[in-house]
This record gives sequence, structure tokens and C-alpha cells, in this order.
Amino acid sequence: MRVCSIARRDCGVKRNRKRQVALAKTNEVMTVNAAEILSEREVESIFGFSIPYLRRARRERRGPRFLKVGKLVRYRRADIEAYLSAHEVETADKPASQAQGLR
Repeated sequence: MRVCSIARRDCGVKRNRKRQVALAKTNEVMTVNAAEILSEREVESIFGFSIPYLRRARRERRGPRFLKVGKLVRYRRADIEAYLSAHEVETADKPASQAQGLR
């Protein structure tokens, strides 16, 4: 067992606190990034794409861009939104650039 002086204990507490703060910041970044990465089910519930459509689109190399991590398939929220924006259709009422409901 290691014996530390009071000064060293204080130092250790400060170091541990700094490490905890660094880990908390890392976890915040991971949480923000994790919120931007979606599974098939999340894409289905948020954007309304069916899972069979997403799978067929991947197989045929069309549809929204996706990430492949091992066997896992994930989608970036920005890629789904870009795919939807690229497929906007202008109508006689409003040009696609002015349509606000389709984001």
C-alpha cells in the first residue's frame, strides 16, 4: 500500500477532477455525435422511410448515403435531410426553395 502526504493527496484529487472534466467533455461530444447517427428504425420513425425501402435502396446503390460499421448500417441525419432536399418538387403554388414544411 502506498502512503501519500497530504499535499500529494490534494494533487491527486485535482488530477482526478481534471480527468473527470475531460471525460465529461468527451461524453458530451459523443452524445452530440450519437444523436446525429441514426439506425434504420430511427430513420423510419423520424423521416417515414420504410425499412424495406432503405434496404432495397442500399442494395441498388441509390437512396440516402449510409455508413457501414461492421454489420451495422447507420445514417447521418444530415445525409437524410440532404437526400430529402435533393428530391423536392416545385409546385405551381410555391417553389421548393420557399416550401418550409419539407425539412
